[in-house]
Amino acid sequence: MRVLLLADGDFATRERTLVERLAFGMMDEGVRAILATPRDAVGDEEGLIERIWHDAPATRFGAARAASALSARLAAYGLADERAPLDVVHALGAGVWRIGARLARIHSAPLVLECWTSALVRQGMTFARSGAAGGTPGVVVQAPSVALAHGETIAAGVTIEACPWGVHARDEEGAGASDAPETPETPETPGVVIIADRSVGTKLISVLRGVSGVVEARDAMLVCDAALFQRDRRIWRAARDFGMLPRLSLVAALEARRAPALGADALLWVSRPGEHRSIILDAMASGVAVAAPADPRCDWTGVPGAMRTLKTGAEDEWREAVGELLEDAAARRSIGDAARNWARSERSASGHVAAQIALYERVVGRRAVGVGTR
Repeated sequence: MRVLLLADGDFATRERTLVERLAFGMMDEGVRAILATPRDAVGDEEGLIERIWHDAPATRFGAARAASALSARLAAYGLADERAPLDVVHALGAGVWRIGARLARIHSAPLVLECWTSALVRQGMTFARSGAAGGTPGVVVQAPSVALAHGETIAAGVTIEACPWGVHARDEEGAGASDAPETPETPETPGVVIIADRSVGTKLISVLRGVSGVVEARDAMLVCDAALFQRDRRIWRAARDFGMLPRLSLVAALEARRAPALGADALLWVSRPGEHRSIILDAMASGVAVAAPADPRCDWTGVPGAMRTLKTGAEDEWREAVGELLEDAAARRSIGDAARNWARSERSASGHVAAQIALYERVVGRRAVGVGTR
């Protein structure tokens, strides 16, 4: 089977670890995985993964040209052509859905849309029924958990599948996650990492207000993605007004550089409805204590004891949660151990690879109308 993992710039950067882990895993199982990313997001080209770049169109009307150029590039590099066409186009990020649909039609291949929030699932269903996807042999909306896949009303004629993401869990002694740094039991300066999307500015300001006093009292450092503050000046002003700037460390592309999150004393996840981000799974698998609002469309937040779950995400709840996590090392360790055990048993990287390949085989079989998979 020949699969194109077609990622937009945001996904290629933020979820690089997830995508490369999936590609390597599929290669080990005999699937030819080709990773296509925007020219400026290719990153390190060394290694065994077959990579190719694509030009993101400036407007939606450029998708046809971009898809044709990418198809020609695949042929020129001997990766896929009319004699050895793509079996599946897996679009990772809404920015490449139109390119993916065009490319799927060129290769007569089904199109899989990765959707990791409730809003994206709805957008994916709309896209699957739109003219932009017309003529594609088959469009499947894919979600990284069963809870999200079945959390929305499914539109008529749309196929939604769940393929849970997976990670490598650290063992009891702390080995097994090469990108997770060793941290002392009682660090001199506690570290709190915030993971949030740029669209949740108001929520993030509320979190900053809630935890500011606790962070100061514990002499802790707060680590955030620099882009959050660059794109929304309200957040920077709030941090200044709350007196947090001396304790604030901004990291560029924090989710691509995961060491701070995997070595944190507490990780705060300011999420959107139904949102899934693999850095949260990586942190849980590394034994980090995560705090986040409860979300019925994300089953990670409902695992007993594996996360400090907030009922509503109100300011006082964040204050209480961070205070508990920084003050009580035993509670942190208990949450981290439960999270790691859950990740190991329920969200393994090998399980993700196996589920993804099985899903590809199903959608290829549907395209073949009963002929089977190839």
